[in-house]
Formats: sequence, structure tokens, C-alpha cells
Amino acid sequence: MSRTAAPRLRGVLTAGWGRAARAGASAFLVVAAVAETAALGAVLAVGGGRSPLDVLRLGGAELALFHRVPLRLSAEGTDLWLAAAAGGPADTSSLQVRIAVALLGATALAGWRIWRAGRAAAEAAGGGTAARALHGAKVGPVYAVLVLLATLPARLPLQPGALDLRVEVSVAPLGAFLLPLALAAVVGAAGGWWSSGAGGAIRAAVLGGWTMLLASLGLVLGGLAVAGVVRPEGPEGLLTPTTGRYARAVLARPGAGSALLAHHVAALPNEAVWALASAMGGCTGAFPRRGEPAPFLCPERFPLEVRLPWLRPPGENRFGPAPWPYLLFLLAPAVGCALGGRRAAAAAPRTRRAAAGVGAGVAFAALVPLVGWAASVSISSVATTAAGVARASAVRLGPDLLASAGLALGWGVAGGAFGAALAALRSRGRETLRRGGLDRPG
Repeated sequence: MSRTAAPRLRGVLTAGWGRAARAGASAFLVVAAVAETAALGAVLAVGGGRSPLDVLRLGGAELALFHRVPLRLSAEGTDLWLAAAAGGPADTSSLQVRIAVALLGATALAGWRIWRAGRAAAEAAGGGTAARALHGAKVGPVYAVLVLLATLPARLPLQPGALDLRVEVSVAPLGAFLLPLALAAVVGAAGGWWSSGAGGAIRAAVLGGWTMLLASLGLVLGGLAVAGVVRPEGPEGLLTPTTGRYARAVLARPGAGSALLAHHVAALPNEAVWALASAMGGCTGAFPRRGEPAPFLCPERFPLEVRLPWLRPPGENRFGPAPWPYLLFLLAPAVGCALGGRRAAAAAPRTRRAAAGVGAGVAFAALVPLVGWAASVSISSVATTAAGVARASAVRLGPDLLASAGLALGWGVAGGAFGAALAALRSRGRETLRRGGLDRPG
């Protein structure tokens, strides 16, 4: 390393921390305000005379759900029938459960605010592309520490009636720091890199990949809403808040129903991610740590009738090939990827349009398993019997991540190339018309 390079590197590493800290704290305050508002709304909707401390605790749990931080449920007592109902030992005396899921609507809000914070920190610090990315990543530590501090009070004791059962919900502190740190550092670095204006075809490919993802998810969500309207009596009628059946089922008790509705709206992107895996030709299902996967949403394994275990009369869930109208969901990744390829080509230099369209497909293939993991529900448990024997289990509910990545690569590259070709044809057509107008005698 040269004599001038070392001080320059030291300057990049040490400069900009104050501005980045303020930007990270500003992003946290917005996200925390939304979490606390959701907690206050839930407390007011359910009632029960909760104290402001309870709102603060519930807000910490909401904040954990924004970042896929695991919630821990500890249960003890002689009436611990939940473990047996879930397949655990009948004589379970204590149960430890960890549940991790991100409400992607709220996670998207957090990512957007962090991206803006990283961009603002990088613009204030200046420098080249790599330096700006580093300055943007500096929002991560402050943001993560604030999330950790906000989730520490989240200890919620539950009193299930007259049962001999002691239940407490809390937040895993290590995850409450590491997961927000990873999110804020990566997204903040992306915001800082974006502020440099560099990248050319790579920048266009990233823009196109995000367009593919958002357009595909939006089209899938619209398809789910249409399916619910067409078949309100089926499971589709409860997937989106757009049917009379949904209103009757969820808002029958307006207080609790409004809180459930707000959380369902935040989780609508999760539903879209699960459905997108099937729309691309893959599967969504249960993937245990040990044992064979159990898919429940595939083109060839579609839920025709769903019977929840606590409903009567009891019955078996029926699966079969998806009815032919559901094949229209194939249009979601097809149209979404074509739009992304067109967007990438429009943002790329003229000589790199085709490469940008294909690169957008590669970016799409990287994003799909990432959001698939974030949209998944991961559950792990340890049930301990009175004799001290412990039984552990773990399962992830969500898309098949490996298959989704491969399918997204195929859809993305093909759709991106097609969209880039359409953009090139449109550009040539405009240029031909312009030249024709100029060549025309006045």
C-alpha cells in the first residue's frame, strides 16, 4: 500500500460516522413509530386495560417481526397440552419455541428508510463508488443497537385462564442485533453505492431485477384478489381483504378484527412471495430439518379443499392438479420479467441494452430466494418431559428456495432478454420516425 493510499483509506474508515449515525437513528425512529402505533392500535382494539409499558413491550415484539427477529415462547405447567397437539411428548413439562417471520410490508418500509439513510450519509461524505458504499453501510451499527434496545423490554406474560400454564413471549437478543445490522449495513451500502451514479449496465440490471420482483409480486397479488372474488367460498376468499366472506370472518369482532386486518395487510407481500414460487413452476410447502418436504402449493399439487384441524366436521385436505384458470398465474412472472428487462434496457447505454436485460434476470434470481427466506415462517421447538428427556424439531414453511432460484433465473433471463428486445425495437422505431420527419421536405 502506498504512502498516500493508507491515509486515504484511514480517512474513509473514520469519516462520516456522525452523519451516518444521525441518518440511521432517523430511519429507526420512523420504523419504531410504525411498530409502536401498531402495538397501540392492537391494545386499544383488544382492550383489557393494558398499561403504557405493555404497549412498549408489544411494540418491541412488533419491531422484531419487522426484521425477522425470532420470537421466543416459553411455556411450563401441568396443562401443557399444546406440545402434544403439535406432535410432542404427551408428558411434556416445559416447551421452548422460536418463531421467525418477517411482515414484508413493514420490512419493505424499513428497507426503504435505511436505503435513503445510506444514500444521505454517502452524499454528505462524498468520495468514489466504494467509499460511498462504505459510508452508507455505516448506518447499520446505530440502527441495530437501537433495534436491540427497543426489543429488550418485549417480555409478554400470558395468562391462559384458569389453566396451570405459565407462558411468556420474548425476543431473542442476539437476533435482535445481528439481523437488523445485516439489513441496515447491506441496504445502507446499496443506498450509498446508488448515490455515486456509477454502474452503467450493472446499475441498470439491478434496477431491472427489482422491477421484475415488484411487478411479479404485484401481479400475483392482483391474481389472488381476483381469485378470491371469483371463488369467495374457497380458501382464496380469505387470502386478501377484498371479499365479503373475509369481512364477515375477520371483522365479526371489529376490535380484534381491525388489528388482524392491519397485520394481514403487512403480510400480503408474504402471500405473494409464496404464490410466486408456484406461479414460476415451483412449490411452497413445509421443509423440516429432518425428513421429507411436504409441498402444499404447486402446479401439480394444489389445495382443492382445506379443512383446518379445529373445525367441524373433520375431513381430509384434498390436493390435485391446479384448475386450468390458475395457469393464468404464469403470466405474472412472464409479464413481470419482461417489464423488468425493458426497464433495464431503457436505463442502460445503447450498446449494453441486451446485457442489462439478461443481467436483470440474474439480479431477479438472486432476489427471489432472499425474499423467499424472509417470507418464510421458521419454527423450532424443544419439548422437555418430566423425566428430563428433550425432543427438538424444526421446520420452515415457505417456498422451496433452491428451486425458486433456478426457476427465477430461467424466467428472469428469458423475460429480461425479451423485454430488452422490445425496448430496442421501440427505440429503433422512434429513431426511424424522427429521421423520417427530419428528412421530409418542409
